[in-house]
Amino acid sequence: MEYTETTGRPRRFPWSCNRTFADREVEQLTALMGELVERTVDQVHDLPSDALLFRPNHVWFSIAGLALHMSASEYRQVQHLLPLNRRDGEKDGPQLESQLLEDLDHGDIRSDMTVPERLADGELLSGIMRSVHRDFTIHVCSGVRDADARLGKECLFSTPRDLLAHMNWHWSYHSGQIGLLRLMWGDNYVWTMAGRQ
Repeated sequence: MEYTETTGRPRRFPWSCNRTFADREVEQLTALMGELVERTVDQVHDLPSDALLFRPNHVWFSIAGLALHMSASEYRQVQHLLPLNRRDGEKDGPQLESQLLEDLDHGDIRSDMTVPERLADGELLSGIMRSVHRDFTIHVCSGVRDADARLGKECLFSTPRDLLAHMNWHWSYHSGQIGLLRLMWGDNYVWTMAGRQ
């Protein structure tokens, strides 16, 4: 097999959100997640459908499945922060489009993560990842006033700090899997670093 090589988007530091946050540490953790989302978008946006659906022997997930899984997990976990961020007149937080929520179901780890052909589109997957982060996560996290507030017992994590740290690990972990699947499919994604600011 002949490999191609793609130079990726430069990794950017420091991170920031274009919104006022109630807690500086929550902002930093949320902004880092936004950078990790953008890095994953860069790994996915240019791939054809056969690369996005590629599953080598004994691998039960695809690049498209992982992209949906990361966003689905972000959406589910950040919902645990809603009780810490009740805005005036808002009961359930920002609402995402019903089609987007249906699409996220294909990334549920409890499913076989089979992705329909219509979702094997790098730009569409990029839009889904960005939309969950921009329209839900940033909105919810900006109102969290204390990174060490206690979360409800139904949540796996004790505090917003713990939850957001896990989500940043989660994006990093699965982004690495995407890089490996992309290489196995036939394209070596080469990461680069942005200049120091």
